[in-house]
Amino acid sequence: MRDFRQIINKCNFRDLGFQGPKFTWCNNRSGEECIRERLDRALITMDWSLMFPLALVEHLVCSASDHLPILVVTDGNGVVSGWRKKHVRFEAMWVRSEECEQVIQEGWSTMGLGSAMYCVSEKIKTTRQKLSAWNFSKFGNVNRQLKQLMEQLRAVKQGPSNALAVGEEKRIMQQMDEILSREEIIWRQRSWVAWLKEG
Repeated sequence: MRDFRQIINKCNFRDLGFQGPKFTWCNNRSGEECIRERLDRALITMDWSLMFPLALVEHLVCSASDHLPILVVTDGNGVVSGWRKKHVRFEAMWVRSEECEQVIQEGWSTMGLGSAMYCVSEKIKTTRQKLSAWNFSKFGNVNRQLKQLMEQLRAVKQGPSNALAVGEEKRIMQQMDEILSREEIIWRQRSWVAWLKEG
């Protein structure tokens, strides 16, 4: 450790600081056995700080590791997500729910007046609307849910370490794992569609 500090001093590195939870590592034990440390950091030079004067480091939260990921944002604004038009696609994760078939049957049972093709078109439209509404009420916005859970996890990690906090942390991490498995199914489906389109 002493050699590491000497190298940092010799190279004139400076710690960029951070936003978010204080610690980046936890041994995931409870009570007095719980150890938390800030092991991960971003070190910069003076030249780098002149090039990116608004840079900041965010300690993110995750459920899959004992280390928190760190994100270096060079413009000081954090992550910005762009808006795009939403398409309704059948999601493979829906079939994990027993309600999916019932929602489809409800939408498809719509009776329309007109030609056979028009009636089929109306059935598809109604089924799509019902699936979309059901998806929102049942699963909600996966990204929004994940973000809310990450905020809860961040708050727990910033608080005192006790048996109650460790239990709450595990509960939140289990919820995050369930949402991440749904998201994995979604992305697996998206990559399959892209592969079919592009070969």
